[in-house]
Amino acid sequence: MSYECVLTIDQGTSSTKIILFDTAGNPLDKSTQEIPLIENAHHYIEQDPDAILRSIQKGIQEVLEKSGVPSGAVVAVALDNQGETVIPFRKSDLKPLYNALSWQDGRGEERIRQIRGDAELTEYIKKITGLFPSSYFSASKMEWLIRNVEEISREQEKGNLVVATSEVWILNKLIDRTQFRTDYTTASRTMLFDIEQLKWDERLLELFHLDRKSIPEPVPTIGDFGITDPKICAGIKAPIVASVVDQQSALFGHRCFHEGEAKLTLGTGGFLQVHSGKDSKKRSDLIIKSLFPHVFNETAYIYEGQIYSVGSAIEWLKRNGFIVEFSEINEIEKSISKNVPFFIPALSGLAAPYWKSEPSAAFLGIGLQTTKTDLVRAVLESIAFRSVQIIRLIEAEAGIEMKSLSIDGGVSQNDFILRTISKLTRKRIVKPKNEDLTSLGGFFLASLKLGTMNSFDELLAYELDSLIIEESFDSSINKRFSEWENIFEKIVN
Repeated sequence: MSYECVLTIDQGTSSTKIILFDTAGNPLDKSTQEIPLIENAHHYIEQDPDAILRSIQKGIQEVLEKSGVPSGAVVAVALDNQGETVIPFRKSDLKPLYNALSWQDGRGEERIRQIRGDAELTEYIKKITGLFPSSYFSASKMEWLIRNVEEISREQEKGNLVVATSEVWILNKLIDRTQFRTDYTTASRTMLFDIEQLKWDERLLELFHLDRKSIPEPVPTIGDFGITDPKICAGIKAPIVASVVDQQSALFGHRCFHEGEAKLTLGTGGFLQVHSGKDSKKRSDLIIKSLFPHVFNETAYIYEGQIYSVGSAIEWLKRNGFIVEFSEINEIEKSISKNVPFFIPALSGLAAPYWKSEPSAAFLGIGLQTTKTDLVRAVLESIAFRSVQIIRLIEAEAGIEMKSLSIDGGVSQNDFILRTISKLTRKRIVKPKNEDLTSLGGFFLASLKLGTMNSFDELLAYELDSLIIEESFDSSINKRFSEWENIFEKIVN
C-alpha cells in the first residue's frame, strides 16, 4: 500500500510530540519525547538545544518505526515552536552559544523594570508590538545574552551571530541548507516586531542592542522553510511548509477562524486566545494583541491572556510529594472538606494584566485540620479561578462575548477544572476528544500549502468529536471564587 503523509513536529516546553497524519487527517501514529528543564537560581530556566534536537530526531525515528510508514511517503512537514524561547547560535556552523532561555526565564526582568519606568517607551512598545514590556517575551532575553556572554557579543560584532526564537535554530538543523527565517506569529512574540507593518522595528532593535544582521527574516506562516535533511530526519526528504508558534497552531487546530472564537490551552502554562478579526488599530491597556497564522495572504489578529503556572504547578505538587502521579488529581474533587485553603498560582510570576515575573505564590487559610489533599485541591481550584479571571478580562477589554470555549492541553483532562470554569462563566465548554490540537493545527496549515484543503470551510468539514460541558450556576463555588479574587487582588497589588 502506498501512502502520502504529513509529519508534524510539536516542539513544546516539556516534550516534543511527533505525529504522522495521512493526507485525509487521520493520525497514523505518534511519539512523545520528554525534555528536561534546567532550573538555576534567580528564576533562570534553560534547556539544552541539543536535547531538543535529539527529542525531535528520536521522535521521528520512533513514529516511522511504529507506523511502518516508509520515510519516502512523507510529503510535507510542519513545525510549531515554544514561542518566546531563545537560542543564540553561530551562522557559520550553527553551534549553539548558550542554552536555550525558556519563555519562563525571568533574567531580563531588571531591564524590563527600567523600560516600564519610561511611560512613553512603554506606550510605544504596546502600540508597535501589541505586547506589554515583559521578560516573558524574547527581547530582554536576547539582550541579556549579548550583554552577559562574551562569545555571543563577539560573534555579533563579527556578523556571525543569529539570536532568535528557538525554531530558527531547529529549522536550520533539520534542513539541507541554511536560511534564517521566522514566521510572523513567532516574530510577534519577541517584542521587536511591528504587527501592523509585519517587519522588525528599528527603534526596538536598537533599544535592545540587536544588530539587524543577527535577526532572522520574517515570513508568512505557510511557505518554503527548506527541505529536510534525510541524514538528520530518519531518511525523510520533504519540504517544511509551515512554521508557527504552538499556541497559534492550537488556535488553528481548534478552527477558531472567525472573530470571537476562542480556545484555552491548559498545558505547562495556560493560554487563552481569542480571534479578534483584521483590525490592526484596536488595542487594549490590559491584554496583549498578537498575530493569527498568516494564511491566504491575509493578516488577522488575536487577543491573548496567559497563566504562567498550570501544568508546572501540578509538576511542583508532584516534585514536592503532594501527589505521586498526575492521575491522582482526578480523584481530588471527590474529597469534600471545609478546610481547603486558597492558593495564589504565581510560582513563576503573573502574566496579564499584572506582568510580574517574580514568584509570589502563596497558600492562605491553612489550619490544623488542613490536609495534603486540601492543598492539592486548592491548587487545582486556583487554575480554574485564574482562567476565569482571564476570560472575563478579555471579554471586557475586547468587547467580545465568547459563547463557547474550546479547551485542550494535558491539564484539560481534569474534569474538576473544566466544570469549575463552566460553572463560573456559564459557558459551553468544548473539549475535543483529539488531544493533539496543536499538531492538528500544523497538519491543517500543511494541507493548505499542499492544496489537499483549500479553504476554512474545508477545514471546518473535518470531523472533530468533542465532549461538551455545560454546567448550571453554583452559588457555593461562585462565593468561593469571589473570596479568592478579593484575596488575590490584595496580595498581587
